[in-house]
Amino acid sequence: MGLSSDMISRLQRGTAAPSFLTIELLARVLDILPEALFNRFDAMQLPGERGRLMDQLQSKTARLDNDDLAWLLKLIEAMR
Repeated sequence: MGLSSDMISRLQRGTAAPSFLTIELLARVLDILPEALFNRFDAMQLPGERGRLMDQLQSKTARLDNDDLAWLLKLIEAMR
């Protein structure tokens, strides 16, 4: 992709601003829409512990492939 691990770390911490090209490349590599990089649970302003837990859940599930996400969704639906 052409980004150093230091640059990716700076982007994650918010200490560097990505170019539009970098945003598109990251989205392509992660197989998500570019706007998904900006739509986080904290944007919904979930309060307290629930917001923290939802943020952790989103962060962990973002790395799953489609099969694992589908399995996780079925598991969650079975818990209802």
